[in-house]
Amino acid sequence: MMRIKKLLVVVGLVASLAVGLFAGKVLEKMGDPDPTDVPGSTESYTLEDIYNRLVSGAGGTKAAFAEPAVAAGTATMHTLDQIMKKAPEEDTTSGATTADVMADKKFWGLTGGQWGLQTGDGDPNLVAGNIKDGVTIFGVTGELHGGCTCSGTLVGTRWCDNGDGTVTDLTTCLVWLKDASWGERRPWRDPDGYDDAHKRAGILKDGTADAELSDSSVEGDWRLPTLEELKALTTGTEPVSSGNMQAFSGVQADGYWSSTTFTGYTGCAWFMALENGEAVVHGKGNMFWVWPVRAGQ
Repeated sequence: MMRIKKLLVVVGLVASLAVGLFAGKVLEKMGDPDPTDVPGSTESYTLEDIYNRLVSGAGGTKAAFAEPAVAAGTATMHTLDQIMKKAPEEDTTSGATTADVMADKKFWGLTGGQWGLQTGDGDPNLVAGNIKDGVTIFGVTGELHGGCTCSGTLVGTRWCDNGDGTVTDLTTCLVWLKDASWGERRPWRDPDGYDDAHKRAGILKDGTADAELSDSSVEGDWRLPTLEELKALTTGTEPVSSGNMQAFSGVQADGYWSSTTFTGYTGCAWFMALENGEAVVHGKGNMFWVWPVRAGQ
């Protein structure tokens, strides 16, 4: 009996030694379970970086782990609940889809079928050619000129040389005589009914001598422009002046009559100074240049 007890003691000692040796090997492999140094990990973002990204789009900075500067429980960062509240939620009612967003623009989809970062494919008709010139819609600036097209030679982006002695203003669709000197200088109205600015513009037609006109126009199509039409000619994109004739010829550094009477005194009318684009009032008996205009055909 005594021998059996001794044998059991020996077996127990051997087993304890084996367990101790095994545990030592495991600890050797695992390292100290309660180290005094900080963990040697790769750099990564923190939960606070994620919170800030959701709130403001901040980039965050990867860093190696470091022990907190203050004791636990002192609110050194936002909680998981606070982070979750900043995360977007699914919205199948008001959430945008790729069809709602301009082509090639990035957005975060909220619908079940298009969750996460998406790229819009937009409306294919939202292009500059379908938007009025000078108007910007969703960042697209229009290039559509008044609904008229150029079948001749485009000069710049505004003027169309029709090749028949006329030039079309694509912002207004008005057609102007290309040679701004043909009309010569006339009084606004001739009291004797002989030859004034109105009559000079009104006689213009296809084949008129020295006008080099072959536009199929007939007498009565052409007229003296209004003050607003002359202003439009000399302002905006690629304005016309004697120093920059654009698609025209013979533009004089002088005044051009408008058909608009001065409301303050009917004996005067407005003209435009083509050297500087200034609108001026003068007596109707004075001599200024005539530049005929007509509507598009």
